[in-house]
Amino acid sequence: MADAVAAGFTGLRVATDVTALVREPAELDAFARYEHQADRLMADRPFSAMCAFNRTEIGADALAQLGSMHPLATESVTRFHLHASDRPGCVAALSGELDLASGLQLQLALDRAALTPFDGKLVLDATGLTFVDGARLAAIADHASGLGAVLVLRTDQYVPRRLAEMLTVDNVRIEAAS
Repeated sequence: MADAVAAGFTGLRVATDVTALVREPAELDAFARYEHQADRLMADRPFSAMCAFNRTEIGADALAQLGSMHPLATESVTRFHLHASDRPGCVAALSGELDLASGLQLQLALDRAALTPFDGKLVLDATGLTFVDGARLAAIADHASGLGAVLVLRTDQYVPRRLAEMLTVDNVRIEAAS
C-alpha cells in the first residue's frame, strides 16, 4: 500500500465475493474476526474494501453476525454495529440499537473484535448508539471487566448516561463526546 501511495495512487480498493469463506461456523467466526481487523486498517490507511455475500447461501443469521462487525451494514441486516473508530482514544465504535434481540450477536461481536484496553480503560465511541438496555450495558461492562478494564462510553446520548446512573454499574463511565 505504501508503495502505491508513493507512486501517486490514492490507495487500495478491493471488492470480492467472500461467500465461500463463511459457509462453515469456524469459517464464519474467523472471517468476522478478520472483518474487524480489516476495518481497523481502513480507519487508519488509504484502503477500502467491499465484501459481497450470497444471502441465499449463508442465511440471515450469518449475515447479521458479519454485518454487526461492519459500519455500513443496513438495519435490515443488523440493528447494531461494532467497528473501528477514527476518533482519538477510542478502540472501537458502537452504534445502532442494543436490546434483548442483540444478546448473542453482541457477545459474538465483542469476542471477535478482540478489543484491547488502554491504560485500564476500554473506550468506545458510542456517539451512534441510539438505544441500549440495561442488560446489554451490563454485558459490555462485564466484557470490559473481563479484560481488566473500566468501560468508558463516549456519547452525548441521554439513555446510556441515565442507565449507568440508575444501574450504578461500578465499572462504567460515560464521557461527553468530543
